[in-house]
Amino acid sequence: MSHTRARGRAGIARARRGSAGDSRSGQALVEFALVAPLLLLLILGMVDFARAWSAYEVITYQARQGARMAVVDNPTTTEDDVLQAIRDGLTNGNLDPDEATIAIDGFGDLRGTPATVQIDYPYSLVFAGRFLDWLTGSEDLVLSTQFVMRNE
Repeated sequence: MSHTRARGRAGIARARRGSAGDSRSGQALVEFALVAPLLLLLILGMVDFARAWSAYEVITYQARQGARMAVVDNPTTTEDDVLQAIRDGLTNGNLDPDEATIAIDGFGDLRGTPATVQIDYPYSLVFAGRFLDWLTGSEDLVLSTQFVMRNE
Protein backbone atom coordinates (compact mmCIF):
# COMPACT_ATOMS: atom_id res chain seq x y z
CA MET A 1 0.00 0.00 0.00
CA SER A 2 2.74 2.41 0.68
CA HIS A 3 3.93 1.86 -2.84
CA THR A 4 0.63 3.04 -4.33
CA ARG A 5 0.56 6.01 -1.99
CA ALA A 6 3.92 7.12 -3.28
CA ARG A 7 2.65 6.94 -6.85
CA GLY A 8 -0.46 8.84 -5.90
CA ARG A 9 1.53 11.61 -4.29
CA ALA A 10 3.83 11.87 -7.30
CA GLY A 11 0.80 12.21 -9.56
CA ILE A 12 -0.56 15.01 -7.41
CA ALA A 13 2.82 16.76 -7.45
CA ARG A 14 2.90 16.48 -11.23
CA ALA A 15 -0.60 17.90 -11.51
CA ARG A 16 0.38 20.86 -9.37
CA ARG A 17 3.46 21.51 -11.50
CA GLY A 18 1.37 21.32 -14.66
CA SER A 19 -1.05 23.95 -13.44
CA ALA A 20 1.87 26.22 -12.50
CA GLY A 21 3.24 25.86 -16.04
CA ASP A 22 -0.15 26.76 -17.49
CA SER A 23 -0.33 29.94 -15.40
CA ARG A 24 3.13 30.96 -16.61
CA SER A 25 2.12 30.65 -20.23
CA GLY A 26 -1.04 32.60 -19.43
CA GLN A 27 1.09 35.25 -17.76
CA ALA A 28 3.26 35.51 -20.87
CA LEU A 29 0.15 35.93 -23.00
CA VAL A 30 -1.11 38.76 -20.78
CA GLU A 31 2.31 40.46 -20.82
CA PHE A 32 2.41 40.20 -24.61
CA ALA A 33 -1.10 41.66 -24.85
CA LEU A 34 0.06 44.64 -22.78
CA VAL A 35 3.33 45.22 -24.64
CA ALA A 36 2.25 44.49 -28.24
CA PRO A 37 0.23 47.71 -28.75
CA LEU A 38 3.16 49.78 -27.48
CA LEU A 39 5.56 48.03 -29.82
CA LEU A 40 3.15 48.50 -32.72
CA LEU A 41 2.85 52.23 -31.97
CA LEU A 42 6.63 52.51 -31.77
CA ILE A 43 7.12 50.79 -35.12
CA LEU A 44 4.39 52.82 -36.84
CA GLY A 45 5.86 56.03 -35.40
CA MET A 46 9.26 55.10 -36.77
CA VAL A 47 7.74 54.49 -40.22
CA ASP A 48 5.95 57.84 -40.04
CA PHE A 49 9.07 59.78 -39.13
CA ALA A 50 11.10 57.91 -41.77
CA ARG A 51 8.59 59.06 -44.39
CA ALA A 52 8.84 62.64 -43.07
CA TRP A 53 12.64 62.43 -43.27
CA SER A 54 12.37 61.24 -46.85
CA ALA A 55 10.12 64.20 -47.72
CA TYR A 56 12.61 66.53 -46.03
CA GLU A 57 15.42 65.08 -48.13
CA VAL A 58 13.37 65.67 -51.30
CA ILE A 59 12.71 69.34 -50.50
CA THR A 60 16.35 69.85 -49.46
CA TYR A 61 17.59 68.39 -52.74
CA GLN A 62 15.15 70.52 -54.76
CA ALA A 63 16.18 73.68 -52.89
CA ARG A 64 19.83 72.91 -53.66
CA GLN A 65 19.07 72.23 -57.32
CA GLY A 66 16.96 75.38 -57.56
CA ALA A 67 19.68 77.49 -55.96
CA ARG A 68 22.27 76.08 -58.33
CA MET A 69 20.05 76.76 -61.32
CA ALA A 70 19.39 80.31 -60.05
CA VAL A 71 23.04 81.30 -59.62
CA VAL A 72 24.56 79.90 -62.81
CA ASP A 73 24.97 82.67 -65.37
CA ASN A 74 22.60 81.51 -68.09
CA PRO A 75 20.75 84.33 -69.89
CA THR A 76 17.97 81.98 -71.07
CA THR A 77 17.02 80.84 -67.53
CA THR A 78 14.24 82.80 -65.87
CA GLU A 79 12.95 82.73 -62.31
CA ASP A 80 9.84 80.91 -63.57
CA ASP A 81 12.11 78.22 -65.05
CA VAL A 82 13.70 77.72 -61.64
CA LEU A 83 10.29 77.54 -59.92
CA GLN A 84 9.03 75.04 -62.49
CA ALA A 85 12.14 72.87 -62.10
CA ILE A 86 11.62 72.81 -58.33
CA ARG A 87 7.93 71.95 -58.73
CA ASP A 88 8.78 69.15 -61.18
CA GLY A 89 11.32 67.75 -58.73
CA LEU A 90 8.79 67.79 -55.90
CA THR A 91 6.33 65.93 -58.13
CA ASN A 92 9.00 63.35 -58.96
CA GLY A 93 9.58 62.93 -55.22
CA ASN A 94 5.86 62.14 -54.68
CA LEU A 95 5.18 65.49 -52.99
CA ASP A 96 2.42 67.90 -53.98
CA PRO A 97 4.09 71.06 -55.33
CA ASP A 98 0.90 73.07 -54.76
CA GLU A 99 1.33 72.63 -50.99
CA ALA A 100 4.91 73.91 -51.03
CA THR A 101 5.81 77.53 -50.42
CA ILE A 102 8.81 78.34 -52.61
CA ALA A 103 10.69 81.63 -52.27
CA ILE A 104 13.59 82.71 -54.46
CA ASP A 105 15.57 85.81 -53.49
CA GLY A 106 18.55 87.30 -55.30
CA PHE A 107 17.90 85.69 -58.69
CA GLY A 108 19.97 87.30 -61.41
CA ASP A 109 21.76 89.74 -59.09
CA LEU A 110 25.37 90.81 -59.57
CA ARG A 111 28.16 88.25 -59.43
CA GLY A 112 29.18 87.32 -55.90
CA THR A 113 25.90 88.36 -54.32
CA PRO A 114 23.87 85.64 -52.64
CA ALA A 115 20.80 83.97 -54.09
CA THR A 116 18.51 82.13 -51.69
CA VAL A 117 15.96 79.39 -52.32
CA GLN A 118 13.67 78.48 -49.44
CA ILE A 119 11.03 75.76 -49.47
CA ASP A 120 8.44 75.22 -46.73
CA TYR A 121 6.31 72.11 -46.95
CA PRO A 122 3.53 71.05 -44.57
CA TYR A 123 3.75 67.32 -43.92
CA SER A 124 0.97 65.34 -42.25
CA LEU A 125 2.00 62.39 -40.14
CA VAL A 126 -0.28 59.41 -40.73
CA PHE A 127 0.14 57.40 -37.54
CA ALA A 128 1.93 59.72 -35.15
CA GLY A 129 -0.18 62.73 -36.13
CA ARG A 130 -2.70 62.24 -33.34
CA PHE A 131 0.06 62.03 -30.77
CA LEU A 132 1.69 65.13 -32.24
CA ASP A 133 -1.69 66.89 -32.20
CA TRP A 134 -2.02 66.04 -28.53
CA LEU A 135 1.43 67.52 -27.83
CA THR A 136 1.45 70.58 -30.09
CA GLY A 137 -2.12 71.17 -31.22
CA SER A 138 -1.36 70.36 -34.88
CA GLU A 139 -0.99 67.11 -36.80
CA ASP A 140 1.28 68.76 -39.38
CA LEU A 141 5.00 69.25 -39.37
CA VAL A 142 6.33 72.13 -41.42
CA LEU A 143 9.45 70.92 -43.17
CA SER A 144 11.61 73.88 -44.06
CA THR A 145 14.91 74.14 -45.87
CA GLN A 146 16.97 76.95 -47.34
CA PHE A 147 20.00 77.13 -49.62
CA VAL A 148 22.19 80.16 -50.21
CA MET A 149 24.69 80.28 -53.09
CA ARG A 150 26.67 83.11 -54.67
CA ASN A 151 25.70 84.28 -58.14
CA GLU A 152 28.27 83.36 -60.78
